[in-house]
Formats: sequence, C-alpha cells, structure tokens
Amino acid sequence: MGKLHITDIYIVGIYLLLCLAIGLYKSTKIKTIKEYAIGNRNFATFTIIATIFATYVSAGCTVGKVEGIYNSGALYGLALLFTSFNWLLVKNIYAKNIGQFKGCITMSEIMQKLYGNYGSYITSFILISKCIGAIAVSVTAVGLLFNYFFV
Repeated sequence: MGKLHITDIYIVGIYLLLCLAIGLYKSTKIKTIKEYAIGNRNFATFTIIATIFATYVSAGCTVGKVEGIYNSGALYGLALLFTSFNWLLVKNIYAKNIGQFKGCITMSEIMQKLYGNYGSYITSFILISKCIGAIAVSVTAVGLLFNYFFV
C-alpha cells in the first residue's frame, strides 16, 4: 500500500470522516450566508488573533521563506525583516477605517460601496480567477502526494 502503513490510513480516514460528520451536524444550524461567514459575532479576541496568525503564518509561508533565503541569500532574509511594516500599514490605514464597511461580508461588497457595481464585478472576476488557480494548485499537490504515498 505504498509508503503508508494501514494504521496511518485509518487515522487519516477517521479524521476526515469526523470532520465531515461535525460539518454536516453544524450545517443544520446555519440559516443564512451571513451566519456562515461571520457566525453570531461572539468571538473572543484570542480566537480572532489566533485565526489571523494561523492564516498569516502557514506552512507554505514559512517553508517558502526558508527556501527563498536558501536560494537568494541574506538579502532575501533582510527584506523579510521589513514585512512587519505591512502590519503597521494595515493597522494605520485599513483597520481605523473598517467602520465604513459594517455589514459587508465579502470583498465584492466592500468594492461596491467604494466604486459601485463595476468595482464589484471586477473584484468578483479577479477573486474567482484566483480561487480557480488555488484549487488547481491544490488538486495538483494532492495528486502528487497520492502518487508518492500510494503508488
């Protein structure tokens, strides 16, 4: 069975079935798309910070940066030190103006408020294209993993 032991396959299979069961159970409690996107807005500050941190510091991000330093040298590492200024820009420019987007749950709704319907259409097209690309990359990666482990 490739490079995986049968126990590993059972563990992964049970985990995926458990995720599916929890998702199907919880899906019965969600009535609108707004509830799905933002829940009941009763999130603890720690939960929001942990979510942002987990999104920003992913395995692909950290491995990719290590690879960049390995391939490009110390100059790449030095440039990475300045990426923390991005958080200051977000805090000073975007975060303090977030109130004007109350009620928006998608980027297209924000662009519609700022630029009208054309802004919404262009943003939707770009985001759909990005998602199609991300799905294609993910399917390719999963295919390579399956090939490695099961063939």
